[in-house]
Amino acid sequence: TNVIDDVNAGPVARYNPFTKVCDFYKLPSPGAKKTVGVTTDKSGNVWVRFAFRSGGGIGVFNPNVALTDQTPLYKEFRKGKGQGNLVSDVVNCMVLDKDDHLWIGTDYGISVVYNASSALLSESYDAGYPVVDNWPLLFEQGVNCIAVD
Repeated sequence: TNVIDDVNAGPVARYNPFTKVCDFYKLPSPGAKKTVGVTTDKSGNVWVRFAFRSGGGIGVFNPNVALTDQTPLYKEFRKGKGQGNLVSDVVNCMVLDKDDHLWIGTDYGISVVYNASSALLSESYDAGYPVVDNWPLLFEQGVNCIAVD
């Protein structure tokens, strides 16, 4: 279980209240961004949610896998095809489900990163939109909380 929220700009802290362990990571993104949420997928990738005032969107990196210069692999998901394909850069919440899909609630609906553990394996990896009755789920609706059952 990964329970994180309210971390400030600078190093990213991940605290697990069940194990009482806190991990700290240096965010490998360019520029200073305020991190407002963190979760970890089954491959150890760390997903961070950025405050909209510092650019919004989400980022993912794996602190255990580095490029040749020892910089962790890193990718950002933003609004727009080829940029991560989120429905909006205003990300209010994110949660990883049991099938390794990252559900992202925005001020404009829901985006999903299917097979989140694979996001760093491809140079181009965009989120999708869940569709119900030929219409994007919660289209143009603000989503502030998502729960996994």
